[in-house]
Amino acid sequence: MPDRRSFMRRFTLSCALAAAVGVLLLLAAAVARFGGAAAEAVLGDGALATTAGLALRWGLVFALLLLAVGLLAHFAPAKRRPARWVSFGALLSVGGWVVMSLIFSWYVTSVADYGSIFGSLATVIVAMEYLYLSSIVFLTGIQVDSLARSSVEGAATS
Repeated sequence: MPDRRSFMRRFTLSCALAAAVGVLLLLAAAVARFGGAAAEAVLGDGALATTAGLALRWGLVFALLLLAVGLLAHFAPAKRRPARWVSFGALLSVGGWVVMSLIFSWYVTSVADYGSIFGSLATVIVAMEYLYLSSIVFLTGIQVDSLARSSVEGAATS
């Protein structure tokens, strides 16, 4: 679809989306990293409090990631999409991202060998691999969303 927005409008939108998504991703990372200690300080250190803190922490991380992907899916394309499709595509992307991150975390901690002669180079390659896999998951979620939307719209017009 051709983009009819002016260069300044696209540039401004890109900068605003980059800032908003960057803040949301940093918040999600901070909540994932430090949310356990904050939940323990607020809820205490019992088993029920730990479970509730874990659920709240990862629920907030999921919501922040969902908001970041939803912003990109709604405002970045040349043609605005209905909110229900944005939420469907964002849910697919974030769900896939979480699953991919868990599998990748297992790989990095259990399979990868950083003690080899290429250990310091492996760190850079592993970081690039994570970014590459994250982009694949994001684009796949958005593409599946687009195919589902066009399939439903095609069936509704027939």
